[in-house]
Amino acid sequence: MEFRLGPIVRAFLAVARIGTRIWMRFVMNPSIVYRLPDRLEPPYLVISNHVMVYDGLVVTMHLKHLPVVVFDDVQRLNAFNRFMFTKMGVVFKAFGVADPLSIRSMMRARDAKRSIFLYPEGEITWTGDSKPIEPSFARLVKLLGIPVAMVKVKGAYSICPKWARRFRKGSSIFEYDLILTPEDISRMGEDELLEHLRSRHSHKELDWLRSPEGRQNDLRASCPAAGLECLLFCCPDCLGTNCMKTDDHRLFCDRCGMSVEVGGDMGLRTVRGRTGFSDIRDWHTWQKGHLNSLLDGIPRESQPLLTAVSGWVKRAGVSGGRTEVVGGGTVELFADRINYESRDGGSTDIALSDIRACHCYRFAPTQDNKLLIRTSQNFFIFDLEEPNSPVLSWEIAINSLRSGERDGK
Repeated sequence: MEFRLGPIVRAFLAVARIGTRIWMRFVMNPSIVYRLPDRLEPPYLVISNHVMVYDGLVVTMHLKHLPVVVFDDVQRLNAFNRFMFTKMGVVFKAFGVADPLSIRSMMRARDAKRSIFLYPEGEITWTGDSKPIEPSFARLVKLLGIPVAMVKVKGAYSICPKWARRFRKGSSIFEYDLILTPEDISRMGEDELLEHLRSRHSHKELDWLRSPEGRQNDLRASCPAAGLECLLFCCPDCLGTNCMKTDDHRLFCDRCGMSVEVGGDMGLRTVRGRTGFSDIRDWHTWQKGHLNSLLDGIPRESQPLLTAVSGWVKRAGVSGGRTEVVGGGTVELFADRINYESRDGGSTDIALSDIRACHCYRFAPTQDNKLLIRTSQNFFIFDLEEPNSPVLSWEIAINSLRSGERDGK
């Protein structure tokens, strides 16, 4: 792949940068705090926490040097995205699995004097908390040996979290800081480097929203609860599953009537029942353990652990290309496989032992999350019907079964 930008691509990106900045001003109202040194020149590595679908646009459009962006390779399933991103020199990386090819591409981008932008955690957070950086990322930083800049995103989670179906009015802060020089990287051992990266990357959005700085943020959420049943689907009062509903301001159980009000800072106030949770993160932490305890109580030999209806099941090769509809209807999760109805009227199994990665994915900001399964040969995309069958419950269950652990995601 050629990482040196030609004049036509440079001209296109210059125009796109202006338009994107104007668009993001209306969508996210970002305040840019740019503390990178004036003398900083490519190549350097830019990392950021990942709280919503458009935060990467703001990060890249306000950098002085347009970087090579590292994206989840599921983007290649869309023909337009595949064409545009390839022309722009995007590096596609497989989510959740080792990918030597993407590392070699990043090294070529570095050698071409291009900066590189990526998300160490690889996916959008559900609760606003950044995931801990993996040891393999510290090794990548060592291998590249270039300065590392951190962009801390604050406030954007409340504008459009992963579980929401529409944008809310608010503002956000993007703080650009240099956190490592080549001398720092050379001096530090891998363990020290990993701890430094984790410390600078870590961000808990809900804690920040309740901090003095966060309370000054211009948050005008008119519908803070809408869509929250896609994240919080278990009732802590009656212990039911897939029974939570929302309106703009309330999350409630349609079985027992338990009800809480949701604030703009994602804090909870009990209206009816006895939830005992102060915010959505506490509820979600309890829910993961509760879901896994329910799965443990189901006989594994013959009974499905989860059942849902999928509008369609699509398949594509892991190298990208056209997706084809291969099934739909009833989908069942067993202890060792996923079974779905095929288009020919039969059924097809995906062995859990063949799954290399499983996570929820949104192909557009206001679409429902899809269940994305990656095997050694194919992508499978399940259009489970949210919120009655929240995709997150399947992600937690499948990853728990694959790992053999019971602490969920």
